[in-house]
Amino acid sequence: MLEFGAGTGRLTRALSRRAGLVVAVELDPDLVERLTHGFRTNDRVRVLQGDFLEIPLPDEPFRVFGNLPFGLSTTTMRHLLDDVDSPMTRADLLIQFEAARKRACVWPSSLASLGWLPWWEFRLVRHIHRGCFDPPPPVDGAILSITRRDPPLLRAEQRAAFVWLLRNAFGGGSQPLRRSLAKRISGRS
Repeated sequence: MLEFGAGTGRLTRALSRRAGLVVAVELDPDLVERLTHGFRTNDRVRVLQGDFLEIPLPDEPFRVFGNLPFGLSTTTMRHLLDDVDSPMTRADLLIQFEAARKRACVWPSSLASLGWLPWWEFRLVRHIHRGCFDPPPPVDGAILSITRRDPPLLRAEQRAAFVWLLRNAFGGGSQPLRRSLAKRISGRS
């Protein structure tokens, strides 16, 4: 299990009881020191200081749990989901409620969500009121669960062409798809 934003270790402790190994990633040096001290006798937790957007992801199958800064949810999802060949099997992310709702809606509402859909399934698991956080943020949070499709709807080598098609299809603003794509794809009617 890879945990992004381990903070004070409240969730790390619970994850360590269920996972074989938790790699707890935290950027803040004071929190890293606190985590290292708090888990010094727990051989199921390894603390790693660093920016979770810059650490190399595992080469073997892994899961992710992240209590993410709300402003970094899309950037983090790009880091985790854009490489559809990665061995990640699942991610459970605590993010801003509206972002989780947008990603999990039946009809994806963003180009990024559509670009991930052939390889990943999104589900809003739980709405968490802002009063449950310490300190409370200005908005509610939610747990978004992302699982790898098995089998995927497209092969990994088709991703670049698929994303190209999406960008061109939706690059025409309010134009109908047929008109938006007509200039980019010839010989089709």
